Amino acid sequence: MRTLVLLNPVAGGRRAGRQWPQFDALFQQHLGPFTLHTTQAAGEASGVVRAALADGVERVISVGGDGTAHEVVNGFFDPATRQPVREGAVFAFIPCGTGGDFRRSFSDFPADTERLVRRIADSQGRPLDVIGTVCAGVEGPAWRVALNVASVGQGGDVARRVNATSKWLSGGAPFVLAGIQGAIFVDAWQVNWRADDGPITPARARHMAVANGRSHGGGMIVAPHAAVDDGRGELVVMGDVNWLQSIVVGLAQYKGKMQSFAQVWQASFERSLEIVPDPGQPDMLVEVDGEVAGRAPVRFEMMKGALRLGL
Repeated sequence: MRTLVLLNPVAGGRRAGRQWPQFDALFQQHLGPFTLHTTQAAGEASGVVRAALADGVERVISVGGDGTAHEVVNGFFDPATRQPVREGAVFAFIPCGTGGDFRRSFSDFPADTERLVRRIADSQGRPLDVIGTVCAGVEGPAWRVALNVASVGQGGDVARRVNATSKWLSGGAPFVLAGIQGAIFVDAWQVNWRADDGPITPARARHMAVANGRSHGGGMIVAPHAAVDDGRGELVVMGDVNWLQSIVVGLAQYKGKMQSFAQVWQASFERSLEIVPDPGQPDMLVEVDGEVAGRAPVRFEMMKGALRLGL
């Protein structure tokens, strides 16, 4: 299988770059020949992957964090047509970033790196859902896909803060610090939301997570029952709570207990979800897999089995 490896050497506080010699040896042992591309700048990976798939590459392996995986997966699609660049192409990933959230959606994810590489080498791919996202970008409507979790409101503010600071802290620490700041400085928005063909529903919401996977923010289990291959997205909403309640509810996510609070409610969708804030309010930021994509209004569309996962 013709393979491209996409390495982000600065992921995880440059941990991915330091570990590359180990990965390289394992890839050569178990995968055989492959092409390596080392990214030099944020946003570069999507274009590289798109061109490689158009040129006949059949499998792309992301080596980096969740942000790198997000860029790689977006390279599997043509943003103009919103269709796959190469049908049947396989996506795989070696997680070595700050948060490591996407891997938490797999109960059987190998902890041992060599075992993981062997799994990738042996896999022909299995269906993987993604969520198409359209929101207001800097230069008009912006489309991209969410691999793991997107969020609107306080989650977008947290992503902005995390990405504006150094990621030398590991795990959930950068997200906890940014979350506390967001809780203090962000207020709830008045929004209207609609899932599939359901009614338009008004709500007062501080944070709205749209989940394909289970975890975000460095281990916050926002959607404990989400599955990346069930054709369904989960909407989890933190309502109009004060800053202290927001911190308490947010920290409860690390134990998967967010839904135990009365101020948190959940819905699901199989086709689409729309979130429209009332006018005259501060920007309601949208983040997708930890990267700020733009601001609401935003529309999410389930793309069932749009990718093949090589695990």
